[in-house]
Amino acid sequence: MKKVLAGLAVLLLLAVVVVGEGYALSWGGPTLAVPATTTTTVPTSTTSTSSTTTTLPYPVLGTCAHAATLTYIAADYVRFHFDATNPNLIVSADLYGHVANLICGGPDDSHYNVSTTAVTVTLVPTAKIILLSFAQGLRFFTGSPELLNNYVAADQDGNIFLVTGPTTAATGATAMFHP
Repeated sequence: MKKVLAGLAVLLLLAVVVVGEGYALSWGGPTLAVPATTTTTVPTSTTSTSSTTTTLPYPVLGTCAHAATLTYIAADYVRFHFDATNPNLIVSADLYGHVANLICGGPDDSHYNVSTTAVTVTLVPTAKIILLSFAQGLRFFTGSPELLNNYVAADQDGNIFLVTGPTTAATGATAMFHP
């Protein structure tokens, strides 16, 4: 009887952790759509606040051989860092996922292999976050930690990001297009 009760207690604890993690991730936010104009307003939350973003050029990484030496992550989820004096202010984020390696060659000239090696990328508060929209063509735009969370939750393109700087203090995360 004690083994059965212990097993039920473990099962209950596991259920509480899974539900808590799902809530903490705050997935299911607004969809990430960028209108066709050059300067656009993109919702950053379910509240009325918004941020202005500008369409950016496609990132240039040089040759495939050079690009293969850069750091990439296949992001699974995002965790926020909040301001110490204002707990409602998101100042940065961590990307959790797996190491992704750019492999040169193949039908589209390159592809990403996602490894089983887990990685955390800590974005500094001033990190430049560049996201990608497929609305009305392929368009890159500057995002925020909150938009990054919505982007990763929507997973329209495998969530591969180029990491700028060390993973412990990254100065940038750029969504990568890969057909």
